Amino acid sequence: MAFSLMLGVFLSTDESVTAKDRFGMAIQVFTPLVGIVGTILGFYFGSNVTTTDPLTILDVTTPTLKATAGDKLPLTILVQGGKGPWNYSLDFGTADVPKIEKTQSTPFLRENVTLPNANAEKHLGLVVTVRDASGATAQWSRNPEQWLTIAPLPTPPVPPNH
Repeated sequence: MAFSLMLGVFLSTDESVTAKDRFGMAIQVFTPLVGIVGTILGFYFGSNVTTTDPLTILDVTTPTLKATAGDKLPLTILVQGGKGPWNYSLDFGTADVPKIEKTQSTPFLRENVTLPNANAEKHLGLVVTVRDASGATAQWSRNPEQWLTIAPLPTPPVPPNH
């Protein structure tokens, strides 16, 4: 459209206007129209760009930080940002609790973790690693002294000899 207007002004047959003046008027018509078209195209193509927030682990919660050996500990992990699905890795730093790896289509994970048996008080740490579909990772960790204390099962009373 801008080109045809410019061409119309430039090729006008008015004898009182020189070719140099016609060219100047054509440029004056063409420049703003190109700017308008560029703005429209920039908005159209620029509006299709989608961005995601950076991947972050917002919270790792459990109802207690003191539990008894053999208990099932509910654990909830809440993630913000990134692009699903999300791969969750839970590493407790001990062979007594197997590493848990799950893929979720939602940015949270709820997991019941069976705590190991213990003859004495035991401390358990946790490293949570989350990776999203684009390969971004986030990590949350607590060492054993900062996270969970596992009390041993109570010793059953010894019956007296008969």
